[in-house]
Amino acid sequence: MRQADRWSDHHVAGRERRVGRWVAPKPPCRHNAGSPAVSRGTTPVPNTASAKKRVRQTEERNARNRWRRTRVKDAVKAFNTAVLAGDSKAAAEAYNQVASLMDKFSHTPTMHKNTAARRKSRLAKRLAGLTAKK
Repeated sequence: MRQADRWSDHHVAGRERRVGRWVAPKPPCRHNAGSPAVSRGTTPVPNTASAKKRVRQTEERNARNRWRRTRVKDAVKAFNTAVLAGDSKAAAEAYNQVASLMDKFSHTPTMHKNTAARRKSRLAKRLAGLTAKK
């Protein structure tokens, strides 16, 4: 074996050599780094009844939040479509729907109230720009 064929001679900080090509290694897991489940790449299994319940609650909460975010995204897409079409009446109706959804969901953990306010403000500026052009 030649001197240059050893791994240490090809090693570059943060990279590994694999079968003639350079592949970046996976970043280490930050959470529970010393946990055996994380080091094996598996998800820890809950053992107690309360832990199992928490897993169920988390799945339900994630599904609910995903549904809420999807509704907001769809409403924003409808608003953007109306703005691009130049239809100020449809854009105003779509804005009212987006604002209503964001106000409703800003009282839940899905969206922070400041995030909702910032997004509504940006959409309102676009709507004002559209109506000013008319």
